[in-house]
Amino acid sequence: MKKKDRFVEKKEFILSMEPYEISLDFDTEKDKFFYDNQKVPQKLENIDKSINKLIQKLDNKQKAHNL
Repeated sequence: MKKKDRFVEKKEFILSMEPYEISLDFDTEKDKFFYDNQKVPQKLENIDKSINKLIQKLDNKQKAHNL
């Protein structure tokens, strides 16, 4: 291809980022904080249950070892 055979074509187009727009679920960080912290009691309860299960297993092993 020779240099004189090349050409440039210009076209106008519209680029929209609207399909990629991220909508926020929370109006403020305060709302997000409150939403996230609603989960804390359930998570603490799950931790408590796990710890109690581990304590029971350790107690059972200790009792079996003392026999």
